[in-house]
Amino acid sequence: MKNIQLIAICSFSVFFSFIANASTKNNIDSLYKELKKSNNDSLTVKIYVEIIEQTYFKNPEKVITLSEELIKITDKAFVSADKNQKYYFLGIKASCYNNIGAIYNQKGDIKNAIEYFHKGLKIKEQINDKKLISSSLNNIGYLYGSIKDYDNALVYYKRSLKIKEQIGDKNGIARLYNNIGSIYDELGDSAKSLQSYRKSYNISFELDNKTGMALALNNIGFTYEKNGEINTALSFYEKSLKFRESVGDKNGIAESLNNIGNIFLDEKKYDKAFLYANKAFAISKELGYPEYIKRSSRLLNEIYLKQKKFEDAYKMYSLYINMRDSMMNEENRDQAIKRAYEYEYEKKSTADSIKNYEIQRYEAIKHEAEINKQKYYTYGGVIGFLLMLIIAVLSYKAYKQKEEANFKITLQNKIIEGKQKEIIDSINYAKRIQDAILPSEKYIGNILSKKK
Repeated sequence: MKNIQLIAICSFSVFFSFIANASTKNNIDSLYKELKKSNNDSLTVKIYVEIIEQTYFKNPEKVITLSEELIKITDKAFVSADKNQKYYFLGIKASCYNNIGAIYNQKGDIKNAIEYFHKGLKIKEQINDKKLISSSLNNIGYLYGSIKDYDNALVYYKRSLKIKEQIGDKNGIARLYNNIGSIYDELGDSAKSLQSYRKSYNISFELDNKTGMALALNNIGFTYEKNGEINTALSFYEKSLKFRESVGDKNGIAESLNNIGNIFLDEKKYDKAFLYANKAFAISKELGYPEYIKRSSRLLNEIYLKQKKFEDAYKMYSLYINMRDSMMNEENRDQAIKRAYEYEYEKKSTADSIKNYEIQRYEAIKHEAEINKQKYYTYGGVIGFLLMLIIAVLSYKAYKQKEEANFKITLQNKIIEGKQKEIIDSINYAKRIQDAILPSEKYIGNILSKKK
């Protein structure tokens, strides 16, 4: 399975310069001690950001709570801040909304994910910060991709990439090439997808960004697997797993374990497949993300079936269905589609031609959907009427044929009766003639008596 990357924690880096490898930073306990001593709003915010960055990979669920706390701090500090500080606090608040949206998305809560992305985008447009706007364009591209509108996803990813290149954000450029590659994968263009993934890997390698390198390697492996080059795919998946283990990326580890497990399942090495799938399942349950639980439970279901462990297979399949349904319920699907289109036209101004075009496109899609719906009803009615008409015509034709057959039978019976009557009459007539010509038995008897 390939990965598409939302821009989440990294969006904080517009305000601060951090060392990429979290292991070289102060540990979280030390940061909390510094937080208690802090009597300066800007310093407090900076410490919170570092805590969130270090928490993300090891305990993503806690990022929501920490980000909500940080939003309250920035709101309070905003009241007495000067112009530059207000810009600073608004940027942090926007990044918090973006981070919360990213976590909700991982949890399969599309409704809340869209809501928080939208909140973050509005603030970023308000402060007109290119880097932050670029991160939201990336996320909107992701949303279009999630509803399989790949053309629009590609448009937004490329708009985001253009801004990243203008401001020289190399980490952001690497992420965008990864996401663009994923869209080319969906469109069936393996050459362009591999080209994009390799660009992503090369930039991450240059920056010594192990998380970025692992992501690109995983996606290169996915493309090779999709093209049937299994051994090459396995090699890339294993390299990706090593990088992810080295940085403690639990999400990525679960993904890589699943991918390797799938390879061994296809090769009928069921014991090895189970080893990787079971580890992925354990991490997925620990994280609590429906998407990861869905993938690992599905893989375990297939392995158990091959091993003829039908009871275990049934349990895993039931869990897979529950996770799938929780992610694809109608409310979430409708909300995702609606909010994805609303992103670009919630502003009051109608002068923006791109926004107007998107509104018109959305309305046109809605109108077309209604028309299609009515067409289905109309076609259904017409088809039903035609079927009834055909049945009626066939019934009437059958009736007429039967009536005609009955008439012929009746006519034939009458003809036969007539013929029979003619024959009987002829017999009777012949008998009468015979009686008239031949002498009676009494007359013949008298003649014979006289001769004696």
